[in-house]
Amino acid sequence: DWYINTDPIRQKVLIDMAYNLGVGGLLQFRRMIAALERGDYEGAADQMLDSRWAEQVGYRAVRLAEMMRSGRDYA
Repeated sequence: DWYINTDPIRQKVLIDMAYNLGVGGLLQFRRMIAALERGDYEGAADQMLDSRWAEQVGYRAVRLAEMMRSGRDYA
């Protein structure tokens, strides 16, 4: 439900992350997923940036987190 209940831009973020991490890797973002279940996009973005993945992908993580926060596409 946490995926289906998000808008298309935020779904795009999750698809991008799943492509990079694999679905299993995306599912390891438990706190981000919990925030999405609450509709807390600020919290979800914070959890994205507070990760090893964000350190590894750098600016890409910042851009995707901003898309998660705002619901706007910055691609």
